[in-house]
Amino acid sequence: MASPTVETTALTATNGTSHALTLPASIAVGDLLIYVMTTDGGGAHTVDAGYNEIFDNVDFSSNSRTSVAWRTATADSNDDISIGTAAGERGAGIVYRISGAEDPATQAPEMSSSTGNTAQSNSPDPDAVTPTGGSKDYLYLAAMGCNDARSIALSGPSGFANFLTQNPAGGANGCNVATAELQETSASQDPGTFALDGGETWVAFTIAVHPPPTVVTPLSWRPVYPDRVRSTLGQPVNTAGLIPPCHDEGEIIVRMRRHAILIGHAAYRIGGTRAA
Repeated sequence: MASPTVETTALTATNGTSHALTLPASIAVGDLLIYVMTTDGGGAHTVDAGYNEIFDNVDFSSNSRTSVAWRTATADSNDDISIGTAAGERGAGIVYRISGAEDPATQAPEMSSSTGNTAQSNSPDPDAVTPTGGSKDYLYLAAMGCNDARSIALSGPSGFANFLTQNPAGGANGCNVATAELQETSASQDPGTFALDGGETWVAFTIAVHPPPTVVTPLSWRPVYPDRVRSTLGQPVNTAGLIPPCHDEGEIIVRMRRHAILIGHAAYRIGGTRAA
């Protein structure tokens, strides 16, 4: 099973009380949309209808706020994003369009919970994430939001690809948001640090996007070799009518009974591979 894939992204600079984010190109019904939004004030973000917020936190000085939300795309105007703030704020947002993810209604994206650093630094360190379900082919998104765009993210965590960074509109000062991605088979992920060009207050975290579950399906039957099947006593067995014609060179028969004489009652090939 392959990891979910980032298809397209969009970056937006905003300034005001209504922060409309540009959507990625070529959205299709069923795509997973995820946004990461940072504003230069500590006031709460109003989540757009239809989006499911999974993170909303300020840096330790409450000088910036970052939120994350997701939605299953319907490829119409309902996908539009407009985040509200009570006061006029400068903002910066990144939106992802992802294919090949598990239905979020079954398993939504998961993430670490960052309370951010307790002193200014130039190396935002995303918290580790351990998704539900153990080792899978995940898509991990490392992200950070910091106060005051005098400090701009210059690079993402080591090993992560497609580093993105965005400053707000309306002047040099404000905030900065940055992300990077990694497709990996693992049970958890603890990214390295982002690099800023100056010390700042920040939050940093990791999002895990689940792949769809493995689907078990029977394949077509094939001729059997009856002479290869023996009883538990080592004697040849008359297999007529007992064994489905699925056994072939290199295949492994699924055994649901202890005795070889009964193998044929539960012999299947699973998915596109051979499994026992």
